[in-house]
Amino acid sequence: MKDLLNYIFTFIIGFVVGVACIGSYFSHDYHMSTEKPQSTVYIYYTTETNEIAENEVPDDEFYRTFTDEEINLLEQIAMAEANGEDTKGKALVMMVVLNRADKQGKTIEEVIYKPNAFYTEGMRPGDDECHEAIAMIMDGWDESEGALYFCSTGWNRYGEEHLFQYGGHYFSK
Repeated sequence: MKDLLNYIFTFIIGFVVGVACIGSYFSHDYHMSTEKPQSTVYIYYTTETNEIAENEVPDDEFYRTFTDEEINLLEQIAMAEANGEDTKGKALVMMVVLNRADKQGKTIEEVIYKPNAFYTEGMRPGDDECHEAIAMIMDGWDESEGALYFCSTGWNRYGEEHLFQYGGHYFSK
């Protein structure tokens, strides 16, 4: 029964985020704004009740806030960089972006579009695994160990510390 409820819940999250992403994708004019988004929607997922709350800020639970545009960008970069990876692999790529943004005091958009930082040409709307990955991150998941870099061809010259390999990527900081 629990597996069925988890499946239903995952499907609902995927559907809601997918509809939001598709709407955002088709309404996007492909001109990146230099202004920071003004509206923030607080979304969090509670594992105790398996519910999603919107526009409520929980007092006692970890949550991370993203605008619709930030969700869209994180899912798109995960598709470009980790298309063949599972949910965790895509979440790790998203966490590298977030770790860099936190460390550098930059926006998600600034980190992703920094020249030669990520493979932005392959960006496209996220799949179900991307939706699950962003939901995990919003719920406080972070197994990135603070990774700031990843490479698919082995350990690269970036970073001072090799952390781990997951799927086809090598993570370092």
